[in-house]
Amino acid sequence: MNKILNTLKKSRYSELEIIDNKILSFLNSNENELNSYYKKFLFDGAKRLRPLFVLLVCELEEFEINDDIYNLICAVELIHNASLIHDDILDEALTRRNKECIHITKGNKIAVLAGDYLLTEAMDFLSEIKNKKVYKTIANAAKDMTKSEIKSLLNRFNRINLEDYLLISKEKTSSLFVAAVKSLYEIKGIKENQTLIDFSEKFSLCFQLKDDINNFLNKDENKCAKDNLQGVYTLPLILRENIKNNYDIIQKSNEFLNNLINEAKKLLAGYKDSKAKEDIFSLIELFKG
Repeated sequence: MNKILNTLKKSRYSELEIIDNKILSFLNSNENELNSYYKKFLFDGAKRLRPLFVLLVCELEEFEINDDIYNLICAVELIHNASLIHDDILDEALTRRNKECIHITKGNKIAVLAGDYLLTEAMDFLSEIKNKKVYKTIANAAKDMTKSEIKSLLNRFNRINLEDYLLISKEKTSSLFVAAVKSLYEIKGIKENQTLIDFSEKFSLCFQLKDDINNFLNKDENKCAKDNLQGVYTLPLILRENIKNNYDIIQKSNEFLNNLINEAKKLLAGYKDSKAKEDIFSLIELFKG
């Protein structure tokens, strides 16, 4: 997976470098006691999946990437990373990206503030975007992410069904992907393409499903917190209610995931063949079970 992802990122190196430099420049111009932590956390081992996805959407739609789009991508990436810091506190995780979580090294209080600071950075980037509708679009996504975490926390160790799981996943993961794509159309001042919005939701759901399956298999590369120990019901754990054999659980989970991937790809069938379309398909294929 990492080899293909790195190849895709390498082909957009110049754009991703601009994004990294903008975030780094902001950190350097706003020195605080946690800057050394931020520079490691934000730059060592981060996948940059969301920036890459937004760049691919821009290529697919033939959007020129301007400062507003770069600021949007920076904001989205910082909101995502802030949510990771807060998630790790809630999950009592020990590591993230093969490093000790900040709440382990500096305590929960500092960790909460560390996540909050990244959110304020994100707001600063959003404030630079000319179309102010973007601010509300991204704010609503962040609100949905928080709602999903509250819902998930209050329902830990309570059984949920597949429909509720998918709803929580959409709020937790899809909302920021979808909001980023919607914001592109707001920045360009054109009507949004609902087909691409729907694809963005399915793409991000595939990513979340793959992550949950990896967690069930203890293959989660980012963290060591186990969903079943935390009482978080994901697709494999929901299937375990009726299927006792772990092999069959994974088979069924992968079947569900692969069907979702195929549904997502069908949405882009009408787009003309291009390098961007090919690369987006390569990206979503990484999630196949």
